[in-house]
Amino acid sequence: MKIITKNLLTIANNIAISCNDASGAVIPVIFLHGFPFDKRMWKGQLDSLKSYYRAIACDIRGFGQSIDKNTAKYRFI
Repeated sequence: MKIITKNLLTIANNIAISCNDASGAVIPVIFLHGFPFDKRMWKGQLDSLKSYYRAIACDIRGFGQSIDKNTAKYRFI
């Protein structure tokens, strides 16, 4: 089975959501991070599960590579 890893960016309602999609199978497993992390925290799980599932990790709005144009002027310090 060939495993394909893609970096996806979906834009809707002025919000850009970034996802890593490691497709090795049909059944999806979706990983969502908590505050204040981003999708990189799931790299180990994606690497382990991508042979058995379609492993997807997304950045929630305003974190990582996802952008919310309405709140882009704010930052965490």
